[in-house]
Amino acid sequence: MHHWHEHNPWGDRAVYVPVEEMANCVAGGTIRLPDGSIEGRTAEFVLIHWQEQFGHRLDAYILPQPSGRHLLGVRFGPEGPQYLSSEAGDPEKVEALLRRYSNEYAASLPMP
Repeated sequence: MHHWHEHNPWGDRAVYVPVEEMANCVAGGTIRLPDGSIEGRTAEFVLIHWQEQFGHRLDAYILPQPSGRHLLGVRFGPEGPQYLSSEAGDPEKVEALLRRYSNEYAASLPMP
């Protein structure tokens, strides 16, 4: 279910994906917490962070780009600036996710 599709200016080009799987694409590395401790930036950590910051009504999507470095988005509200956007996901994971949720995109790729 997409909560904010009507408010997404890229909705006609977005490939919606489960937010849990998007978190897996951007997970990796470590982060220093305010208390000085360092924690692994796991998919679970990323998802919990998004939910604590922005709530549980999140739409995750990929905006395919001609360059192949696709934009990742997480919309958390109806207002224009209420979204996160990044190119920072693992390119192989993002590509696999895009293929899985976009038959049109997968059909447009050259055959090996």
